[in-house]
Amino acid sequence: MSIDLSAKRIFDVAAAGVLTVTVAVVPIIPIVFVKAAIQGYNPIFKQTRIGLNGKPFVMYKFESAPFPYDKFGNRLKSFNDPDASFEHSVKPFGVFCRKTKIDELANLFNVLKGDMSIVGPRPAMPSEKLSQDTERHTVKPGLTCFTQLLNANETSDDKKLSFDHLYVRTRNGWIDLKIIAKTPGAIIKG
Repeated sequence: MSIDLSAKRIFDVAAAGVLTVTVAVVPIIPIVFVKAAIQGYNPIFKQTRIGLNGKPFVMYKFESAPFPYDKFGNRLKSFNDPDASFEHSVKPFGVFCRKTKIDELANLFNVLKGDMSIVGPRPAMPSEKLSQDTERHTVKPGLTCFTQLLNANETSDDKKLSFDHLYVRTRNGWIDLKIIAKTPGAIIKG
């Protein structure tokens, strides 16, 4: 069964709309904003990613590492500081957001805008090797795909690329539904 792109877009908008409303009433999102207000930073992080047909777009995430710190816990002015330690900059709340993928829930706005789909290869940053591959850009990037289910984020770019190519070559409505159904379990397993 091949995917009808208009049906996929309708599904994406409906699913993202329902998820956005559902997530908004869960206390997690207000907690992110309250935490941001207390610490004095913008809770929305914007980053350029590569999307359909290799075109760049702005991807939204909830900020999980708002300020750079050195290994001694001293706050620095910039992540470009040579003493900046990303590991020490991500505080326990940020670690929780990343582990549970809460920081990526802001991607739902990208789905609603049409930059992303619910299922598709994760969008690459322009500097990544993955951004140079044309086959993975024949579909919209997504919130979840084989890479997330198989914990391929810990593997090489070549392995991620093979999972992305597998999705592009075999994608259909049933595969999308299976990936969606398995994603919460993959997140819970970490």
